[in-house]
Amino acid sequence: MYKDRAKNLFIYEFNNISELVNYCQTAPINTEVFGKKPSSITGDKSFTATDSFEQAIEMVTKGWEEGYQQVLKTLSTVKISTNTQNHKFLEQIGFEGYAPCVPRAIIGHPETMFHSTVIPFKHKVVDVFVQNANSCSVPAETIIKVGIIACNYINEIEAKGYRTNLYSMETKSSGSEQSIYITKVKDSKEQLSLKRVIFPLAHASMLRRIYFRVLESTMGCNSSWSGGYGQPNDQIGKDYIQKKFPKAFMFPSQRSVEIGRDGDPMEYLNRVFTWNGFKVE
Repeated sequence: MYKDRAKNLFIYEFNNISELVNYCQTAPINTEVFGKKPSSITGDKSFTATDSFEQAIEMVTKGWEEGYQQVLKTLSTVKISTNTQNHKFLEQIGFEGYAPCVPRAIIGHPETMFHSTVIPFKHKVVDVFVQNANSCSVPAETIIKVGIIACNYINEIEAKGYRTNLYSMETKSSGSEQSIYITKVKDSKEQLSLKRVIFPLAHASMLRRIYFRVLESTMGCNSSWSGGYGQPNDQIGKDYIQKKFPKAFMFPSQRSVEIGRDGDPMEYLNRVFTWNGFKVE
């Protein structure tokens, strides 16, 4: 975990979900600003899409089955094997191994055992960031819908030979202060598990319970945060990640790129590409 406090900026970077969960469960709440029963606890289901903070912790840890099923229903026609690995095996013959080469053994050749050498694939790596921060006026259903599109996109580019480092992020501002919270959800060396990444990338409670708790545990922030937990600020997030990840691709909040009334996935993706500076043909 990495923490940094500049004059008016709070930065928290978690290396994985386990670090994030441990922090949320053990860090003391800043009761002077957020009280003894903050929004991560009191938020209702219509706003958070979960029954409780504890349920959100369980889902971010174990996976979100309902969301996973929603992703499966909307996957593109690209099909990949669930056994896809990031390496291949080159079979060779030597002095030691897991099985004998009978013809060589019969003629008395000294090297008679098969063994395998792991040959890594060289994949293109993409750093994908999904902004969890959204205004309180954005319905939980919209957050989930947009997150599913992001997961669909991630699944497709992985199927085409890319490997992704996936990050959930929440970047906000309140008055003169700003916050940057980032969690690494998947490493490029890991196989993509949609069931595991769907909650941190698509569920409303990733913001409205999990990241709310990180904010509630941020000591030294001013009292303005308690009024509405800040406003999404995509630009500070974009500026920050582009300094550290020059090839990063970011899904911004609805404030910057709205999904639109028709909810067309490709139209939304085109808007996201344009926001990231890609020319849409």
